[in-house]
Amino acid sequence: MKNRRRGYILVETITAMAILSVTAVTVQRALYVATEARGLARDYSTAQLLLDNLVTEKTLQPRLVAGDGASGTFPPPNERFQFRWHLEEVPLSLPELPDHFQAEQITAAQRNFLGHMGRLEVSISWSRAGEPNQIVAETLLSPDQVWREVDGGQP
Repeated sequence: MKNRRRGYILVETITAMAILSVTAVTVQRALYVATEARGLARDYSTAQLLLDNLVTEKTLQPRLVAGDGASGTFPPPNERFQFRWHLEEVPLSLPELPDHFQAEQITAAQRNFLGHMGRLEVSISWSRAGEPNQIVAETLLSPDQVWREVDGGQP
């Protein structure tokens, strides 16, 4: 009877060690995932701030040339983040004018209608734990902010 009791203690010990090992691995994995999620959330917050700053910088410029763009990296401490922006011209057609417009108003509307807008696209990309990440934003710019290439390249 004494030998059976010893074998039973061994089985209890092995079972307890197996349960403890599985629990430790599960807790370690949960901590790793939480740390990665926190880091990724911080990266997205930083990328959004950089994106907002770049969009604001471009939209506050008095004139941009359609077709322009650039790419690069940000200065430290954000050198992990790369940016790319591009401005393209979006053609517009003259909307239908109301019937009550007089001839002078129609002429003025047709003369002042520029027929285009600018579409500014900005993207921020980075890598975390070997996985690429990216956020993209686009906005429309008023026609008076966008220079067009006309008459031999003169905006």
